[in-house]
Amino acid sequence: MRQEERWQEDGYSNCVVDGKRLARDIDQAVQELNSAGYEIVSISMVTSGDWNYEYRRSYALSGYGYGAYGYGYSYTEGAVILAKKQT
Repeated sequence: MRQEERWQEDGYSNCVVDGKRLARDIDQAVQELNSAGYEIVSISMVTSGDWNYEYRRSYALSGYGYGAYGYGYSYTEGAVILAKKQT
């Protein structure tokens, strides 16, 4: 069994995924694997995420006040392509 790992980073965004580019990159990888005699078994998206929050206590003439907010988001970081050699 042969395992191959390729990584190429040429930019990073933590908020917007270029879906058209991701589709082209996956299509190109699938075509290369098919040309090399591999059959695609599955394609799985890799999802990442991040979060943050802030809690504040403040003082005003009327007394202490409290406030908080938080957020979280996820984004597609890449894809895993599982392929097997055709016999």
